[in-house]
Amino acid sequence: MATAEATANRPIVLCATPDAVLAGEGPEEIGYVLHLDGADHWRVVGLTVRDGRKGVMVDGGVGNVLQGLTVTSIGDEGIHLRSDSTDNLVIDNVVSDTGIRRDKFGEGIYVGTAQSNWCEYTDCEPDRSDRNRGRILQRALPLMVTATAGTPPPPRPPPVTTTEQPVAAVPPGPASM
Repeated sequence: MATAEATANRPIVLCATPDAVLAGEGPEEIGYVLHLDGADHWRVVGLTVRDGRKGVMVDGGVGNVLQGLTVTSIGDEGIHLRSDSTDNLVIDNVVSDTGIRRDKFGEGIYVGTAQSNWCEYTDCEPDRSDRNRGRILQRALPLMVTATAGTPPPPRPPPVTTTEQPVAAVPPGPASM
């Protein structure tokens, strides 16, 4: 679990190649592979996140960047921003093989908190995970992006190019989710 806060001018950087793997205990086991809990201004770039109930969880994080990650073999959500996480950027990630634990829990990217969980994560108030942006690199899942009730809808994204190419082969484009 990462809890350290940085600043926009001095972010904490966790950068690696996809050969560097953060692995959980398996898709059936409770927990997160990478949990940014109240951690602000982290840049998590390039590594592989796999084999956990949840892949990357951001709780109450501000100004984080999740970029070029490979997230796979996850029991529920691949990347989840909740608990009033704001102003985060989720770009150029390849998310696949999520929701392998049970039906209806396999979002690639999930923003917000289900109303049934508001009392546990947001003091019984709607989750205001606002102004999070992103660009999808690969649509490999039936439920790629979900924003739950209480979370404002993201702006309409530009057309998305689906590709099987590595991250470096995808031309840069505008970031919006």
